[in-house]
Amino acid sequence: ITQIQNRLPKNAKLCYAIKANAFLADFIKNEEILFEVCSPGELSICEKIGLEPSKIVFSGVVKTLEDIKRAYSLNVNTITLESPAHCEYLLKCVEESPLPHQQQVILRLTGGNQFGMSAKDLSDCILKLQKEPSIKIRGIHFFTGTQKKFKTISEEIPFIEKYCEKLQSDFTLGQIEIEYGAGLPYDYFSTNIEKDNFSALEDFSKLIENSKFNYVIELGRYIAAP
Repeated sequence: ITQIQNRLPKNAKLCYAIKANAFLADFIKNEEILFEVCSPGELSICEKIGLEPSKIVFSGVVKTLEDIKRAYSLNVNTITLESPAHCEYLLKCVEESPLPHQQQVILRLTGGNQFGMSAKDLSDCILKLQKEPSIKIRGIHFFTGTQKKFKTISEEIPFIEKYCEKLQSDFTLGQIEIEYGAGLPYDYFSTNIEKDNFSALEDFSKLIENSKFNYVIELGRYIAAP
């Protein structure tokens, strides 16, 4: 983790996608990173090992109302809204809560597949969320797949930054973060020394180091593989 953090620019924070190896979380729970949790089972693992909710980003495309209620009651760091239904579920949780608390959210923009929201659906959700003062829009989540080539990443970064600039202008959002699933490849069978496996990460870091946006970078195998 230290090796990865040393290679990330100052405007980027690390997030471990625990689906890469959920049981590794117990060994790194005290690191100053976030943990992306994508299922009720993974959330149970986090509770069992005593992972601080303030480090949890609760994601997953099939979250139910009960799943979001559970994450909200735990006061997790961030809840990812990946559909208009998720938006409605969270608003219902806040409405029914006797003591609503400040809850951060990120909204997932689709990369052209069935996951995440269209630009229109995402904008509609922002309008609804802005009416609830206890909900803070932390940023936009963008993940299109794994084992991506550098060319794909180099095209996605300017795309998502331009999109976020438009959101800031359209909705007066102020500073927002980009939570990006980089999908960096990792060579499991490399005969090179360990440090040479970080070349993709170093190239990626150069793409965002001068950005005006802060990033949260989701990595799974980059942490679990070594």
